[in-house]
Amino acid sequence: MRGELTAKGKATRGRIVEGAAAVLREKGVASATLDDVMARTRSSKSQLFHYFPAGKDELLVAVARFEAEQVLEDQQPYLGRLD
Repeated sequence: MRGELTAKGKATRGRIVEGAAAVLREKGVASATLDDVMARTRSSKSQLFHYFPAGKDELLVAVARFEAEQVLEDQQPYLGRLD
């Protein structure tokens, strides 16, 4: 995704990424489809390709980043106390 997103655009992209993460956890990467993501996030195909022009691969990278950020956020209190 190129350029800056509006607040609404960031929210929409975030909703898609979070929904895709849930779909991937439930169905697995091999079984999950963009149709599953669209149904979960109430998004259209044009929205998906607006925010993820390279399609499923780009969405998978965004989900991986989201999940990594979640793990780091959850572990942050402990990471700050490593000696």
